[in-house]
Amino acid sequence: MPILEWLVSPNDDVWDGFAGSGTFGVCVNKLGANYFGSELDTKIYNAARERLNNINYPLFDRCNNAV
Repeated sequence: MPILEWLVSPNDDVWDGFAGSGTFGVCVNKLGANYFGSELDTKIYNAARERLNNINYPLFDRCNNAV
């Protein structure tokens, strides 16, 4: 995530044309930016949407502190 912190600022608009499971979206939202993702596979899209709607920042913070 350190590279993203350098590239993405709060309130930026970030589009991911290959959203997949939404990992990039979680990171972008963590940085306070607006995430827009596209995914062709409906099942993967729905899983990513669910993931992004249920972001758990405390867990994410523990992962960053472990590095």
